[in-house]
Amino acid sequence: MQTDAGLLTVEEQLPGLAPRLEACLEVARTAAETEGCVAGTQHLLLGLLHVGVAANVLDRLGVSRDAVRETSALLLTARDEDGERTVGDGEAAAKAARRFAASRGQRETRTEHLLMVIALDPGSSARRVLDHLGVEPARVKKELADFMPPAPRSGRRGRRTGKPDRDGQACSFCGCGDADRVMVNGPGVRICSECVVLASDIVATTRAQRSDAT
Repeated sequence: MQTDAGLLTVEEQLPGLAPRLEACLEVARTAAETEGCVAGTQHLLLGLLHVGVAANVLDRLGVSRDAVRETSALLLTARDEDGERTVGDGEAAAKAARRFAASRGQRETRTEHLLMVIALDPGSSARRVLDHLGVEPARVKKELADFMPPAPRSGRRGRRTGKPDRDGQACSFCGCGDADRVMVNGPGVRICSECVVLASDIVATTRAQRSDAT
């Protein structure tokens, strides 16, 4: 079923959405429905302020829910001159975030992937809002750098999960050896900040499922 917000079909088509991203998409959908319009990336930006890595990054950059709402009302319109609802760019952005996550070799699409996509797209409604708030794309990209691995190099075989690299400096879980990645060391193992976030999501989801089962 297609909703007014235009996001339900995206979730059906794209497997591997992290629980926190699903929660953010629900907030974005509700915001769009309240305005009686099709969801745009400005609604996704509002949703991303709800929870997750993206919410923390936006908070550090000084972006608030009220600022997004006020700027969206100032710059954007939900209807054209004939009174017809304008087409939101939210669905295309959600699909682009999934492709971006896949390009980084990640099985789940998370809040940081979606924020990266909408913040760096010069034609998105979210980019217009962020520009007005003085948040440059380079700042967003820098803040998110620690939470996602670099794109795999073409023609080079990746490391196997769980196998450390020869110098023992890579994450023991995802195999990433990026020197800029924050690493937590343990007895014979290392875990990067990206895997810590993923592990937290898995633990939270498992606990919720066990709680529902009881």
